[in-house]
Amino acid sequence: MPTQNKPIEIIVKSLEERAKELACLYSIEEVLHQKDLAFEEYIYHLLEKIPLGFQNTDYCRAKIIIEDVVYQPTDFVETPWFIRADIQEYDELYGTVSVYYTREFPLAFEGPFLSDERRLINTIADRVGHFLFYSKMKEIYADNNENEQSKPEWMIVLDMLRKTDQNLFSVLSRKMLNHLFCKGIDESRQLFVRLGSTADFDAIVSGEVNRPSKKQVLQQSFKFGLEI
Repeated sequence: MPTQNKPIEIIVKSLEERAKELACLYSIEEVLHQKDLAFEEYIYHLLEKIPLGFQNTDYCRAKIIIEDVVYQPTDFVETPWFIRADIQEYDELYGTVSVYYTREFPLAFEGPFLSDERRLINTIADRVGHFLFYSKMKEIYADNNENEQSKPEWMIVLDMLRKTDQNLFSVLSRKMLNHLFCKGIDESRQLFVRLGSTADFDAIVSGEVNRPSKKQVLQQSFKFGLEI
């Protein structure tokens, strides 16, 4: 009789764990949809909700790192039993979210964590990444709205690009400087001197001595981008 009931018990246990995960994700969505909270309040509410989705909730603690700032509960204890996921959006890494157990449990899929729990923390990290990206865009939009009457539209676009995709901004700045040089604009020659580079970087022979690397050129192009 116990043998016949075992599959049912496994199914029930699996459904219970799945229900916990869904409840956890729902709680996280409730937090992120609240308005007028300070940034730190969002993060600390998340730290409270994340452990609810894991099988041993009472011995579970979360830690979030955003741009090298560490957020963790007051009773947090770092242990060897944890899983971690990167918080990122559009290839921009914001930080990490980690879940720790304060005591050891039997081995499962990843240390003491289940395979479903690995998927859960990845989902949470993705959702936090979306939230941070949206918050950043909202802040940029608010800043631009304040200054839009004193700036032309093309400058507003450049400001947003500079804050959201530095590599593309650098490439465009470099191409624009090359274009100005080809048009015979005297100031472009002076800028090339200050950049410590020469026109048409891509056409320079790769073996030339003292040639700046492409990374250095792009870094300098970003630095002088607005002036260009």
